[in-house]
Amino acid sequence: MQPRAGSTAAPTTLPPPPPPSLPPPPLPSPLRSVLSTGARTTSAAHAAWDALVRPGDFAVDATAGNGHDTLKLARLVGASGSVLGLDASRAALASTLARLEEEARRRAACGAAPLGRVDLVLGCHSRLAEAVRERERRRRKEREGQGEGEGGGEGGRLSLWSLGEEKTEEREGASDLSLSPPVALAAFNLGYLPKLDDLDGGFASTGTSKSNAKAEAEAEFEAAAAQLLLDERAQLATATKPDTTVLAIEAAARLLAPGGTVSICSYFQHAGGGAEAEAVRRALRPFDPRVWTCVESRVLNRPEAPVLTLCYRSTRPKKGGKGRKVGVSL
Repeated sequence: MQPRAGSTAAPTTLPPPPPPSLPPPPLPSPLRSVLSTGARTTSAAHAAWDALVRPGDFAVDATAGNGHDTLKLARLVGASGSVLGLDASRAALASTLARLEEEARRRAACGAAPLGRVDLVLGCHSRLAEAVRERERRRRKEREGQGEGEGGGEGGRLSLWSLGEEKTEEREGASDLSLSPPVALAAFNLGYLPKLDDLDGGFASTGTSKSNAKAEAEAEFEAAAAQLLLDERAQLATATKPDTTVLAIEAAARLLAPGGTVSICSYFQHAGGGAEAEAVRRALRPFDPRVWTCVESRVLNRPEAPVLTLCYRSTRPKKGGKGRKVGVSL
């Protein structure tokens, strides 16, 4: 077929260019945070807390340590919420208190809202129910002393107290303890207390002659080796133990509000860490699946990386299922 006079032949049709490569759809913020933190289990836990804790909540840090988790929770609950921080080490609570006070000063200087109220308690995490009960008693006494309409909000308040030597039975009465508000999240960061201060990292300058440098270096090396041994013994002395950790987790489960979560970070690189992690697993397996969902997150290509376990208490228990009835009657 010949083209009409004065017209030109249609050009050869070329395939359309490939579409520009599109970036992958953005991940939800909590999931992105978890995936990007890799083996940093505490950061992954914090990302989960961001989605679980709301302003005005009551949260528990059962192992305050150096205070990073306590501070995180105090930020999340806001001025209308409150946090209970528990630790068996005076040094840990002193570090936590200093961290909270520094944050309070920073917020006051820039006019930001205060942190939530924080009660720091000296005592073993196995005495969690006792600590919560004592906190309620103290708060009730404060309210009675203030009277109606007095005192205003509690944001930014810090208190430090001890459970004392006497230990009451934790398993009895924990489930019928009336809390206002109830526990929204109970956090456990197991293991031992990290160093409060980083070491200098090198030999100090002594100004001595080169002939004495080797002898002094050897002496400092021996002193450092001795200190490492003392540190290891101190870690074993202050590390959380399987039996008390299981008691603490079961107490937290009984105190938890429907829709609340128990968050547990377990470690393997210190002596006894693996046994404690396995004790946590054994304690959680019988939890009634009609009420609880217990999930474990770990980095498979880093076997020694810590493990994050989240135990969620359902707001609407499911029918059927088998298991020990932990928390069913709460």
